[in-house]
Amino acid sequence: MLRERKKEVATTQHGDDFLFGDRLAPDFPLDLYLSKWQRRLVNQPDDWTPAPGTRSGFAWGGVEDNIPWIALKAAWRQAAPLICLNCDQPTILTNFGEPWTGLLHRTARFIHICGACRRSFRDDSVRDVEGWMERNLDAQSRPDADMVWGRRVMRARA
Repeated sequence: MLRERKKEVATTQHGDDFLFGDRLAPDFPLDLYLSKWQRRLVNQPDDWTPAPGTRSGFAWGGVEDNIPWIALKAAWRQAAPLICLNCDQPTILTNFGEPWTGLLHRTARFIHICGACRRSFRDDSVRDVEGWMERNLDAQSRPDADMVWGRRVMRARA
């Protein structure tokens, strides 16, 4: 129980209110992400379908708006996972990219979740998104285009 003396307001807080990270939304498809993560080494027919709730600022051919599972699986196989600050378990990357955050500004976004404590964590340590994609995504799972003000702009292939 927290009591604010100035306004004499009492607030009841539960133990999970003091955990690190943000609480997952009740409708977040955690079971889907966990089952895909468990099969990260297996190619499945639906790997080119979009993962729900992902926005990256990039686009893949034939995939509407979201990151395809094949890109997440490639990152899961190659990138080192963060460790949950609450339960010391590896987390799962659920979003990466560089979406527009202003008129002319893009910001790196890397979000991880912990299946044990159901928290999400933002990873601000990645500054070079292009370099991260080069190191952690297979050539076939890299984006084809950048999303610029809602339009696809094709990327130059090396």
